[in-house]
Amino acid sequence: MATNNVNQAPDCDEHLDLHDAYQMAQGVGFEHDLNLKNQNVKDLAARLNGISCITAVLMTDELDVDLGGFIRGGLVGAVHALANDCTRALEEIDMRQKKERQAA
Repeated sequence: MATNNVNQAPDCDEHLDLHDAYQMAQGVGFEHDLNLKNQNVKDLAARLNGISCITAVLMTDELDVDLGGFIRGGLVGAVHALANDCTRALEEIDMRQKKERQAA
């Protein structure tokens, strides 16, 4: 779903068009409201807070702090993993609720 849309790359050697990638990612497959349990919300909020904290650290590198390549790469990787984890969690909830709707 969303992960597949975002990770699709053009088959040719053209430059990446961020607007086209954004437009493709908008159709992520969520068609109904999701009912999130309290624990789902807490888990997603913790991951999003982690992304926020990491980006704050990455922005300090523009000041007088030199994070170095390994730390910067690790932090960028962590943001990527957290964001994908949030997307995967939402997709799993969506799939489970679609099955529940079909069974009813």
